Amino acid sequence: MEIRDRVIVGNEIGEVVVLGRQDKQLGIATKKKQKTIDGHEQSHQKDRGGASEFGIVACWGDADRERGVTHVEACCTDPSRVLVSRKNGTTEVLNIDTGSIAWCHENDGLSCASAHWIPGYGEEERVVRVMEHGTVQVFSLDGTAEDPIVEWTCPLKAICSAYNASSRKLAVGCEGAELKVYAVSETCEGGGAPCFAGKGGKPNSVGVCDRPCTSAVAFDPSVEDGNRLIVGTGSSKVRFYDAKAGKRPQRDIPFKGFKITCLAPEQDGQRCWVGDGGGNLQVYDVRAGKFSGAISGIGGSVRSMDIHHGAIVSGGLDRFLRINSLRSRASIEKVYMKSQMTSKDKVPQKSLDDVSQGMESRISELDRKIARIDGDLRKCRDAMKAMRPGPSLEQAKKRAVNVMKQKRQLEAQREKMTENVMRLDEARYTTSAMQDQAEMVKALKVASKEMKIQMKKTKELDVDHVYDIMDELTEQRDQFEELQTAMSSYDVPVEIDDSELMAEMDMLGEEVAEEVEAEGTPAYMMDIPDAPQGRVREEEEGLEEAPAQRMLL
Repeated sequence: MEIRDRVIVGNEIGEVVVLGRQDKQLGIATKKKQKTIDGHEQSHQKDRGGASEFGIVACWGDADRERGVTHVEACCTDPSRVLVSRKNGTTEVLNIDTGSIAWCHENDGLSCASAHWIPGYGEEERVVRVMEHGTVQVFSLDGTAEDPIVEWTCPLKAICSAYNASSRKLAVGCEGAELKVYAVSETCEGGGAPCFAGKGGKPNSVGVCDRPCTSAVAFDPSVEDGNRLIVGTGSSKVRFYDAKAGKRPQRDIPFKGFKITCLAPEQDGQRCWVGDGGGNLQVYDVRAGKFSGAISGIGGSVRSMDIHHGAIVSGGLDRFLRINSLRSRASIEKVYMKSQMTSKDKVPQKSLDDVSQGMESRISELDRKIARIDGDLRKCRDAMKAMRPGPSLEQAKKRAVNVMKQKRQLEAQREKMTENVMRLDEARYTTSAMQDQAEMVKALKVASKEMKIQMKKTKELDVDHVYDIMDELTEQRDQFEELQTAMSSYDVPVEIDDSELMAEMDMLGEEVAEEVEAEGTPAYMMDIPDAPQGRVREEEEGLEEAPAQRMLL
């Protein structure tokens, strides 16, 4: 399996580390540089003869435990930007390609538990962050970073949170409190309205309930309304909530006896991966209602976990970043990180469509600038027509020349970007055609296998059997033709002499005479009366006139 995305990891000393595929020689140089800068090392790398390896490609931030990273989340619209939360309350937007900070907000040393992107506001970008002391704030990245546009309170000692973009719901887990879900509205008045408050499991046989502690929370990705949630508790329970069914969990499943630290449901919602403080990492099958597999070899607590591209990425207290297959659970990659990891997220690489759309948007922006410059040139032209020769006219000409140069530069940029878009479109069409050809070949292979199986199973499709049937049909047809020939060759004797003919006629005359004497003359033997002479003459004249009329015509 190929790891196509980059993985970003936040550690306890405040660094944001980027891992991904790299060329082997470049990877060695990068690794040496990382040793001198942040002390990271990389192990378990096999010699692949110059092939690309998975490892550390960048590291941003200075080592400072007071600025330890608590949560990282990649932007869904721009993979190069990452939202970072820190222990000292700082929340920042980091560009992992350049290491520059695009936005930052500090909060006087109060710890920030987590932060999430809020898409769906057009060009305006918003983020929501959950503070450990029980405050939830929504910021607009386009406005002033000092003042939140929405703010409300939640229970104290917030540990975890999850945000569902389709329903705009924020789930918050706290120590000493059950699950809380809030609706993040567009307006300040409706922001932070509580929409669901979960209850704990039922008491046991002696009437004892578990101590409230929501240590991990995740939305079911297969449901867009955000009503289904998965919760891990400090008492080692995995709970499945459905807001439509009630406040009590629909399932309350005991785990290994350690605190649940992270949850990662799969996209179809049929399985959910569970990690705890004892190094246990197992997958729960929702349909079967049981745990169906585990990943072994993890030392210490599972600190964070994420799923993407058919792989499960996990980081533990043993400081190893592991990448395992979702289905077989086999190890794909294993990278040693010298500092303990606290959070991770995936950074998807841009596809051809994303790059093409970005360039088309920039071309549209250039078109708007060129149109604005054209308007300025028209104004300059009208003004110059009204001017008399002199210094003012010369100054206007210089200004028009500068504007014209700017226009030509923009047109040259637009032409280059248009050519690049054409190349991207050609590459996309070629890729699509190759995929279609591959699908066609797969379909032909399947059809060939089906035909072979059908030929083996069905006796009627055997070639020898078909030849035998055709020979039998030919033989039956020949026999039928011989039978027809034999039947047509049978002749009845018809030789009759004159004496026999006259005798037969005399016998017929006697029989007719006897019938006349007995019954009278038959009607068909009576004499037909003669037609009137006048009528016969008229008919004869009519017959003579008809040819003459036809000749005239």
